Amino acid sequence: MSKTKEKNILKNLFSQYGKAYRTKHQLTQEKLAEHMNLSCHSYGALERRESVPQGPTLMLLLSAMSDQESMAMIQDFRDSYGKSGEDEL
Repeated sequence: MSKTKEKNILKNLFSQYGKAYRTKHQLTQEKLAEHMNLSCHSYGALERRESVPQGPTLMLLLSAMSDQESMAMIQDFRDSYGKSGEDEL
């Protein structure tokens, strides 16, 4: 899989799950950004799919979510990655 496709998968999943988490917990972008030690501008860019989340940022989101939510995000990543013709991770 190309790096561009990997980045697009990560951007899409972070945006989808980050926004869902934020909405579920009635958090503003500012509050969630603060919790994740990001600037509001940086978090907003992630949610708008304008930048790629880095490993520590992904880990912070996953650790904030429930086990069910984080497992769903991980499974969606695996499914998206597999659709691109790659073997299982």
